[in-house]
Amino acid sequence: MRTRSLLFLPCFLILAVNCFAQKIRIENSDGKVSESDIIEIRKISRFEKDLYNNLFNTRDNDSLVVKVTILGAASFKKVQKNYSGLHNVVGFYTPSLDESFVLRRSGYLSTVIHEMSHCFLSHNLNNPPRWLNEGIAEFCGSMVIDGDRVSYAPDAGRLKAVKTMVSKSSLDLYRHINLADNQWHDLNQRTDLYSISYAVIYFLIKKNPSILKRMLLLMKEGQSSVNAIEYTYGGFNNFQNDFNVFYRSIVI
Repeated sequence: MRTRSLLFLPCFLILAVNCFAQKIRIENSDGKVSESDIIEIRKISRFEKDLYNNLFNTRDNDSLVVKVTILGAASFKKVQKNYSGLHNVVGFYTPSLDESFVLRRSGYLSTVIHEMSHCFLSHNLNNPPRWLNEGIAEFCGSMVIDGDRVSYAPDAGRLKAVKTMVSKSSLDLYRHINLADNQWHDLNQRTDLYSISYAVIYFLIKKNPSILKRMLLLMKEGQSSVNAIEYTYGGFNNFQNDFNVFYRSIVI
């Protein structure tokens, strides 16, 4: 469950929708997606475009065409079988088609936001590591729309989960960042892995958002996640220690 208490963030993370229209193609497969939902999707797409432009010091995302197909249960299952290879998911982005597919269900807009983030990140960073891909997507999925402004509500459920983990034992973030892709497919681990990835992004933003930005730019230049954190944070061990201390003491 997400708390509605908004986190104050620097201006590049709390934005009014700007004048540059985002190019988005929404495929409404059975005509059951409301016009108000389509308007919200377009608004969120423009916000994510602005976010990624700022994170990567670019305007290239202004011309990116974001493709989202929203499907009923039967159609989604068929597409999932052909392209996803995953089970028990309600949305996925496939780089081969450069398109997001989302199951239409209650609360599906947060899934649309999540999958669109994968699209944007893939166009800004070649082969983004899984922890980063999911962490930023979960961060984006916790956005709150208020008119033409978008702000951020911390995901209390994920933060509490990580607080519980670190209260038992310090998390090994080096191991997490270097997990093999098949470990992300393990249903027994998936929820915790997503929570840890989200918690890393949340921690970096709370600590100093410019660290995240510098880290991403180094990764775009070819640095590994570990090296990028090492250079921008002042040592990977310092980052890991501060992360664990932060979540032991966090009040949610």
